[in-house]
Amino acid sequence: KSFHPRPVVMRTLDIGGDKALSYFPISEENPFLGVRGIRLSLQIQELYRSQIESILTSRDAHRVKIMFPMISTIEDFIKSKSIIEEIAEHLGKKVPEIGIMIETPSSTILVEDFAQHVDFFSVGTNDLTQYIMAADRGNPNLIEYQDSLHPAILRVLENVFSVSKEQSIEVSVCGEMASDPVSAIALYVLGLRKFSMSSAASPFVFEKLVKLKSMNTEDLKSEILKSKNSQEVRDKINNLEI
Repeated sequence: KSFHPRPVVMRTLDIGGDKALSYFPISEENPFLGVRGIRLSLQIQELYRSQIESILTSRDAHRVKIMFPMISTIEDFIKSKSIIEEIAEHLGKKVPEIGIMIETPSSTILVEDFAQHVDFFSVGTNDLTQYIMAADRGNPNLIEYQDSLHPAILRVLENVFSVSKEQSIEVSVCGEMASDPVSAIALYVLGLRKFSMSSAASPFVFEKLVKLKSMNTEDLKSEILKSKNSQEVRDKINNLEI
């Protein structure tokens, strides 16, 4: 009710890895690379169909967008979307806008192809970082590798933002990266204009971003992308006079 009349994004069942449900246990040797997110929905379609039916018959279905997590192939997206289309036709409902989480390396590599099919992107920086850096986000011994400001991550994100702009695809970022002022500055400089964050973080983040609007950040963007490590990126951002 508090969001009315703005759109509401509903993510399909997103469990597996570090997201567990006590009443739906999943046991795998490598859960982060296992049957999680949309993969589970496609394997247990009764559960997936039930969720989609609930979304499409909800009171505010007219302003709902649907987002798929853990998408790594175009085929998984097409299969998942076709089920929504089938259910919508059966219920006599309109097919909502459908997007994906960009959180696997393959989805970043295929971003131009995905742009031909999806209505929007949402970048999940937590999972994307762990997959690109090959570092389990739950392992405290790998903290130095779990840094979303690493140039490897930023170069990937810059390409996603660039393609989204070229193809007129809405793109946002969720996860810890969007809530951190320094990281948010990096995202803005690289081309992001839509952030998803906690309400507690928003005043501190937007205080910085508002000041960036009047600045030419192209040189900083170039410097960030040429950085060799996360600390270099932080130093360049912290040296900004904002």
